[in-house]
Amino acid sequence: MTLVDHIGGECRSVHFAGGKLFAGKGLSLAVFNASQPTNLLLMDRKVISDNEILDVCANGNVIYACDRQKVFVYFLDKDGKIYLVRELAEPGATRFHLQGMRLYVALWEDGLAVYDIRIAIHPKRLGAIDTAGEVSDVEVNEGYAYLAAGRAGVIVVEVNNPAAMGVVGGTPSGAVGGAKSLAVSQPYLLIADNTGALHIYNISDPMNPYSEHFFPAFAVDVQVRGDYAFCTDLL
Repeated sequence: MTLVDHIGGECRSVHFAGGKLFAGKGLSLAVFNASQPTNLLLMDRKVISDNEILDVCANGNVIYACDRQKVFVYFLDKDGKIYLVRELAEPGATRFHLQGMRLYVALWEDGLAVYDIRIAIHPKRLGAIDTAGEVSDVEVNEGYAYLAAGRAGVIVVEVNNPAAMGVVGGTPSGAVGGAKSLAVSQPYLLIADNTGALHIYNISDPMNPYSEHFFPAFAVDVQVRGDYAFCTDLL
């Protein structure tokens, strides 16, 4: 493995889409031309908040960013410049999951919110559910949202009707001490637990997930590509 380029500075989140790299860098939102990954070219960068940008994602030319206070909606124009379209008050907004025409927003101490983004620059809030724990990540699979909720473990929410969501299951009490990050690779849910483990749960029955494997690690993030899981830890 060889480092071929870097963008420098503190960066909490990146999202790659359509040959572009979108990054939350401190208080800023930055967009890079990544058509040549060995030579990232800055297109635009703007300070968008007084708080650290925790996550970014993009749907075409529309970019979403959050800072645990608001969801920001930006548009990337044909000249590669970004401009603010709107701000949505969403206290707790910490992490996104973009699937189809819905944007799922982890709300830290306030659970989960779901937005309709069929009109990408006009997200419409469809519903929300308050849950236990501090929700730092969300994954969605086959009509169920899996929430990484810290000491509350993983909470499973049925989301087919966002106006009437309900908790339908989760990991057993105490089984996951500090759920931080999630990744789904059907039929498995991988859970980064920063109290000392990478857990692998079977979610063939989403309402009754059960543990299949456990790896010691003070895990803070996990991603899956193909048959491989990539995990970062505190050691």
